[in-house]
Amino acid sequence: MKKAIKLTLAVVLVMGATSLFAQKFGRINTQEIIMAMPETKTMQENMDTFAKELSDNIETMNVEFNTKLQDFQKNYNTFSDAIKEVKEKELNDMQTRTREFQERAQQDYQKKQNELLAPIKSTKGGVVNITGKFKSEGSVIGQIKSFEDNVTVKSYLSYSVTADLLGLMVIKKDEPMTVKVTRTILLLPEEAMRPRLADSRIGIFLTDMSRINGKKDKIEDFSVINRWNIQPKDMEAWKRGELVEPVKPIVFYLDDAFPALWREPIRRGVLRWNKAFEKIGFKNVMHIEDFPKDDPEFDPDNLKYSCIRYVPAAVANAMGPSWVDPRSGEIINASVLMYNDVVKLAANWRFVQTAQVDERVRGKELPDDVFQESLEYILAHEVGHCLGLMHNMAASSAFPVDSLRSASFTQQHGTTPSIMDYARFNYVAQPGDKGVKLTPPDLGPYDDYVIKYAYTPLPDKKDMFDEEKTIRGWIDEKVGDPIYRYGRQQVIARYDPTAIEEDLGDDHIKAGDYGIGNLKYVLSHMEEWITDEEDPDLKIRTELYEAAAGQFARYVNAVMLNVGGIYLTDVNSNTAGGPQAVSVPKELQRASLKWVLAQMKDSAWLEQPALTEKLPLHVDLSFILRFNFCRTFFTSLSWSDEVTRYLLIWSTFLGATCVYRHGGNIAITFIQDMVPKKLGSVMRIAVHAICCALFAVLLFYSCKYCGKLVKTATALPIKMKYIYLCIPISMGVLMLHALVMALGEVETMKEVKG
Repeated sequence: MKKAIKLTLAVVLVMGATSLFAQKFGRINTQEIIMAMPETKTMQENMDTFAKELSDNIETMNVEFNTKLQDFQKNYNTFSDAIKEVKEKELNDMQTRTREFQERAQQDYQKKQNELLAPIKSTKGGVVNITGKFKSEGSVIGQIKSFEDNVTVKSYLSYSVTADLLGLMVIKKDEPMTVKVTRTILLLPEEAMRPRLADSRIGIFLTDMSRINGKKDKIEDFSVINRWNIQPKDMEAWKRGELVEPVKPIVFYLDDAFPALWREPIRRGVLRWNKAFEKIGFKNVMHIEDFPKDDPEFDPDNLKYSCIRYVPAAVANAMGPSWVDPRSGEIINASVLMYNDVVKLAANWRFVQTAQVDERVRGKELPDDVFQESLEYILAHEVGHCLGLMHNMAASSAFPVDSLRSASFTQQHGTTPSIMDYARFNYVAQPGDKGVKLTPPDLGPYDDYVIKYAYTPLPDKKDMFDEEKTIRGWIDEKVGDPIYRYGRQQVIARYDPTAIEEDLGDDHIKAGDYGIGNLKYVLSHMEEWITDEEDPDLKIRTELYEAAAGQFARYVNAVMLNVGGIYLTDVNSNTAGGPQAVSVPKELQRASLKWVLAQMKDSAWLEQPALTEKLPLHVDLSFILRFNFCRTFFTSLSWSDEVTRYLLIWSTFLGATCVYRHGGNIAITFIQDMVPKKLGSVMRIAVHAICCALFAVLLFYSCKYCGKLVKTATALPIKMKYIYLCIPISMGVLMLHALVMALGEVETMKEVKG
């Protein structure tokens, strides 16, 4: 019998987002319960309707725009300059409105989904009902800190919380809970920084604004980018092309709670961004200092200080939030939070993605130099967020897959054109590839490009609207170059396979083949690299095995997204750049599906008896992977769920007729077996007669019910009455069976009498 991994290593392959969950006996998966609820289906139907309305509105706007654009192009030579200017402005306004509507539509979709899902998740009658009552008598203000330009208030808020599951089981009743809340009131700069207009073709965090247009007849919505106020100390020297220091540099303060091994890579991760600022004429923009010991004003709670904080919690993550002046988009404060278990995350990544070529990571823990290298990359990514940069999930798709096996290419470019992508480490590099760089670049060309857009001063322009033509031109220059393409992070659903997390290269099939080959190599040597003496309780190898299985699932998922995928590109109507949406070529979709099915068929390599036979409980991991893939894939097709349910209904009722006819149903017969044959036949005749009457009643009411049904199925173009027609048909057949079987018992009585 095949052996694989214990149940805690079951892989869950999710279409659009791949996760790995530990499955344990007695665990209640509330998400699974929610998805199985009929309320969820109703919610999804409502969401589909809402999405269609939004899509129809966008389509109408696009049709209107294209009609006007074609008319303008056709009659361009006949228009006067004044008319041309009016029509150009009209077209630009229409495109802006369409883009803003699309952005709002995405936000509205998420808001609508949360509104519809809230009753399922948290109201009475949902899966988990949580109610809380504020206790003013147990709530206090813990601390008030007053600084030069801000005040911080820390409060302890007490609640009495009750939670129940499905309204059947009380999980917690009147459970006391105290929440620590910190609020800061900040005095903003007296003079606001000049804002800079946003462009959807570049990934920067935004602040939404509104204004009254020149005619004062309507309110116009627009967005500005979030950025620090970086201005040269010597403007004239800067204009001459000299490197100058900023008036106010960006200073991060390093938490003294960090382990000593962490401190140097954190410093390097902050300072590497100076390279991008130097390309636009600034030096020493980024500073990092230790927590001051002699500054009475210093406090991590003081928003005057941007800090890099150590969080000693078992969370494998890091983040870089910021606080922004709503008048201008100026970043006032930005801090990085580094959770302790980001160490484990880096170790797992390096092992399953690079152990095939990097002998340094083939152990139970990372060597110091590899750990520092990985931590520096993680910190630099988060500092990018602190500077205003969003994720660019399309960056890695700009590089040919085979280039990632080239030492010269990767040493120069790394694994992606942007450190803001989720392109971890080089899982494409094969055993024997020498000198290949395994990490993203220090900073990629896209990162320099964003810094130029956000931070290049334009002193000759009078305001942000006067800047627009210049800054738009910077983006127009790069249109069509995949190195500078921005692919926004897909949250609600994933449509574009070139803008997803944890992928490398421009060909997911080829990258997947390389990656799977590496996983096979790594897993086959894991018992050799990490021995029983080093890992007696199998904890480390189990985690790495789980990480490897999750990595395989990500390869499969990346290719699967080609099926039905759409290449999305933000474009400006005034600039060439191709269509906004292009379907993945049919041939690639077909090849992708064949590849995925082949991987599901040939996944037995996941079974590693050398490891799994040591575990107390075993299941076939490859089977679990195939099962979850099929479940996820087919349930993602709206019609497949309905077909399955309707076939189940028909097979249940028609199957019942066969079971009844052949006596396969559950029955209590010991009394009939004890009495004489003649009396037993009488009893069976009576039972069949009662059943016949019951079936006749059900036949009548089911026919009546089907006659009233006018509703059509959600996904299939079928009237619901035809779906439920199986009930009266089955009742009619059952009634005939009961009658025939009763007559059969009469004949049996005659034979007994004879």
